[in-house]
Formats: sequence, C-alpha cells, structure tokens
Amino acid sequence: MPSTDPFAAAAEKHLDANILHHALIEKLEADGHLKRPRIAAAFRAVPRQKFLPGVPLEKVYSDQAIPTKVENDQVVSSSSQPAMMAIMLEQLDVRAGDHVLEIGAGTGYNAALMAYLVGDGGQVTSVEIDAELAESAGSHLKEAGFGQVQVVTTDGVNGYEPNGPYDRIILTVGGWEIL
Repeated sequence: MPSTDPFAAAAEKHLDANILHHALIEKLEADGHLKRPRIAAAFRAVPRQKFLPGVPLEKVYSDQAIPTKVENDQVVSSSSQPAMMAIMLEQLDVRAGDHVLEIGAGTGYNAALMAYLVGDGGQVTSVEIDAELAESAGSHLKEAGFGQVQVVTTDGVNGYEPNGPYDRIILTVGGWEIL
C-alpha cells in the first residue's frame, strides 16, 4: 500500500528521479555518446527534470527529444534528445572560462550544461526568438541554480554582439546557413 505521508512520497519521487537520472547517464556512456569525464559530470550535476516541469520522470530521463511547444499541430520547440546533446557538447569542446553563445534557448537545459562546463570564469549567453520560451528558459535556469546564464530574446541570425567575442557558438535550432 502506498504511503500517505507527503514527505515519504516526495522522498520516493526524489529517489526515483536520481535512479532514472543516473541510468540515463550510464546509457549515454555505454552507447559512447559521453566520452569526456567533464561532460559526463555536467550531465550528472544538472537534473533534466528541473527544465521539464510536469513531464513524467520516466519520459524526462528517456533518451528522447521531448516536445515543449506546439503550434498548429507542429512542434516548434523541444528539449533535444540527450544523446544528441552529448554528441554536440563533445564536439563543441567547451572549456573552463569560455564564453559561449547558444542560439536557441529551448528549456535552458543545454545552457545549464554549458554553464557547468565554463565554470565561474566563463559566460553562457543563450538567445531565443520566442519571448515565451526565453522567459521560461530563464526561469528554469534560475530555479536550477544557473542564474548566471544570460537569456536574451532576439533572433539569433546575427548572434548577440554585446556579450561577444565568443570562444564557442552552438546552434540548437533549425539553421539554414551559418553566416
């Protein structure tokens, strides 16, 4: 019989989240997507559920993209598949102290991973054309303890010069060309 104690229920949910979180990271490592210990540490340190409130934990910690905004029956934003995020971060080679520009804030999860990687001496700027998504990403980042990430509502086509120059630039949006 399930416990009616709200503290016990919360503790059980937290335990389930930790188990699922670690299982996903182990899968990403076993599949060869997480190779560098620093990037694996970022995935361990940043719980994805903080960026997907209201989504069942089993879905949050699956290796799937999760649609987060739909307009006219078309997915216009999602939390990317964790394997793809790991591959992109491995290729990006973010280092401590780097200044990173992310075009496409989404939920803020990827920006949090990069903020972990750049550390206190670095800066992550995430630009998002959709004001609602930018506001949501900023809220998620603050609630997860990554309020140092600057989320800017703007079209990323021209980057974001005020925080440049950047050591790394990543597009987490559909991009037709890179100028």
